[in-house]
Amino acid sequence: GILTGQAAFGDWTTDAPGVRRKITAADLPKPFDTLSVDRGPQWAPRPEGALPKAPAGFTVTQYASGLDGPRVIQAAPNGDLFVVESEQGRSRVVGLIRAASSEPTAAGLVRDLITRELLAPIASGLGADDADYRASLVASQVVGLAVARYIVAVEPLASRDPADVVAALAPTLQRYFTGDLGGR
Repeated sequence: GILTGQAAFGDWTTDAPGVRRKITAADLPKPFDTLSVDRGPQWAPRPEGALPKAPAGFTVTQYASGLDGPRVIQAAPNGDLFVVESEQGRSRVVGLIRAASSEPTAAGLVRDLITRELLAPIASGLGADDADYRASLVASQVVGLAVARYIVAVEPLASRDPADVVAALAPTLQRYFTGDLGGR
């Protein structure tokens, strides 16, 4: 049913899928009958084990944590999920790439980081004979995108909505993961 009158007032603890509320002007306090308050939102950690409520037949599962401002999640045809993070994550990547392009020592560190954090996990998940090659092709696209978008600022790529860039790049990455690479 629909909650009405005073029962319609509540907070996040009484929200759930399907809960509907009808609040009319008559339900509201008369002007100046209540004290004015100025309590803006504050960050509160998620209680242990708490997850959003989902409608019947759906489940909610946390599949990642520690992300730095995730903005876009894109699903690949095979079910893999790609997450695009915010400005904070971008500034770290830009700094690493700039250092790697001008300092051989920094280039070695970035290469090791990319190999350890990007290539090795991708290659191990592919299980193909040419997994290392496929993973390095993925890295070439990701690093190339970072240079073109954030360092050189090639337009309109630099100002394009992240969801558009992810949607355009996803088929290419998917081909590198699982498709025909030609040659050999």
